[in-house]
Amino acid sequence: MSRLTATVGGGPPKPCESGDVVRRQTVFERHMPDARAVAHSLSDTDHRVFWLDGIEAVAYEPLQGGTRGDLTIVGAGHTGLWAAVQAKRRDPSARVVLLESGLVGSGASVRNGGFAESSLGDHGDGRRRWPHEFEALERVGLENLCGLERDICDLGIDAEIEPTGILSVAYDADQVRRLKQAEHGFWYDADSIRSEIASPIFRAGRWRTDVCVLVNPGKLSTGLARAATELGVVIHEQSAVTGVDTQAGGAVRVRTASGHVDSQQVALCTNAFRPLLHRARYLRASANEYLMTTEPLTDEQLASVGWRNRQGLVDMDTHVHRARLTADNRILCAAMHLPQRRFGYSFAPEPFTSLASSFMATFPQLEGVRFSHRWAGAIDTLNQSFAFNGLAHSRSVAHADGFAGRGVAGSRLVAGIMLKHLYGQTTPTRRGSVAG
Repeated sequence: MSRLTATVGGGPPKPCESGDVVRRQTVFERHMPDARAVAHSLSDTDHRVFWLDGIEAVAYEPLQGGTRGDLTIVGAGHTGLWAAVQAKRRDPSARVVLLESGLVGSGASVRNGGFAESSLGDHGDGRRRWPHEFEALERVGLENLCGLERDICDLGIDAEIEPTGILSVAYDADQVRRLKQAEHGFWYDADSIRSEIASPIFRAGRWRTDVCVLVNPGKLSTGLARAATELGVVIHEQSAVTGVDTQAGGAVRVRTASGHVDSQQVALCTNAFRPLLHRARYLRASANEYLMTTEPLTDEQLASVGWRNRQGLVDMDTHVHRARLTADNRILCAAMHLPQRRFGYSFAPEPFTSLASSFMATFPQLEGVRFSHRWAGAIDTLNQSFAFNGLAHSRSVAHADGFAGRGVAGSRLVAGIMLKHLYGQTTPTRRGSVAG
């Protein structure tokens, strides 16, 4: 096993002349708070999903026996719910059956900070893979974000939507240089960014108001489920799918332990769960999202931070660290951890402690504030870092994978493209991330 040494700076680990790995310190390590203060902040934290607090869940009966439909959807997260709503809006007479292995909106759909972004993946990776279509993808993403806001309003969903945009922050000189070169948004130098949001580790920022809105993803899920049932969608919870196969005559049978649904078309929207198609398993990798919320801030505590414009907050390089204010003025912070080992050594410390430490390094004036909720779980990602669509079973089965934490808005767009694939219609781009 290689020895690790730490140096001040930024960037990934690099080998030194002796063959050892030199890991540069992060800004959070250079401003690391007292371990006792971190432990105190976590001492009374409940292991439960904040987004599900106060939501009156509706129970849907499990599937029993055999039935038929025009479209079967597997997975009642955001993608499956959007697919169900759009399918019934497209054809009100269609019989749409939605199967969920657990409870509606209880998976990856609530393992996020509620950042509904126009982007479907990593910008740098997208430009490299699809240089001739990337501008079209960005345009489609912006149109989808506007459509999401419009649909939430039209469907009467109280998703606590806040069109406050996203603020990218820089921690070191190289990040400042690259952020300053960006073309869009409002630029903040060191003084102005700290006036906007009071943090000693922020050195610059750029605020874009057009690429992100904030929502409550739990309320979005329950609102979409209500809208779907009002449109006539049949939802079955506790109905885990065990297999998908083609029957004589071309119908596709979706099987559960206690029943089956036969339909001409199927949309697989399982995302973070094990893919039902073998070929999809080779495209996917799992990542874990860790989230925490503080107790509600007092007026004095909130004033010490600033944040009057309530933007979503991200680090500029990877968007792995995120933070935002909730409707009741808690601070939610989140981080994605990719399971990885380099040279036999795992670089990730205990995630919740690390997240609390990063929070206190960012906002030392909030020492003493406790975290009320913490939760975590798998979200899916792909090697290409962009959402992906595909078809199988003689083009009767569509699937979507790889939102990598950007599925709050992207799920609506991808759901619509899945339906277009099934109905043989054209998609926004010839090939690439969203078209598959």
